[in-house]
Amino acid sequence: MAEIERWVPFVLNMTGLAVAIKMGISRLAEKNIWKIFTVISLGVYLFIVGYLVFSPTPDAYREVPAALFRFGTIPINIIPFKYIDTGFFLNVLMTVPLGGYLFLIRRLNLKQVILFGFGVGASIEFSQFIYDLLFHISRWIDINDVITNALGVIIGYGFVVLLKKTGIKKFVQLFEYSGQTRRVKKKANK
Repeated sequence: MAEIERWVPFVLNMTGLAVAIKMGISRLAEKNIWKIFTVISLGVYLFIVGYLVFSPTPDAYREVPAALFRFGTIPINIIPFKYIDTGFFLNVLMTVPLGGYLFLIRRLNLKQVILFGFGVGASIEFSQFIYDLLFHISRWIDINDVITNALGVIIGYGFVVLLKKTGIKKFVQLFEYSGQTRRVKKKANK
């Protein structure tokens, strides 16, 4: 497969992201610099994450442990905590900001945050699997990534919850994207 074709998943995801950012800004009920900053910085963050998880890696399989299950050429780790390295902890760090953004965009209870976190991790791994099958992006699938992505989301959400209980509560509120769009406000006024 040509090298350029391996970038198709990344380009598709980033195109969708650009459209979502534009829609997020245009649907703000109250447009101010802080809320626009929240939407744009979330977009930049998601672009970086998209690059980290969907860009092709030329030597991703170089250090794959032999004990992994394989689906065709795709290595898969289905045993939690079997292979822990620095990547394990970096995956937690990668999704901490997502948890913070989640709080700024939508209030959820603990169960919903946990489900969202696992959903994000599972979606990333499933997408990598499909993209590797179709475009050979040289990623390997790891249950640890699902767990660490969820943990990062939970930590990030909890961190912003704690910030809201400190003296900078009003500052945090500036960045909250209430999720209430102009369309919802119009219905509320009727």
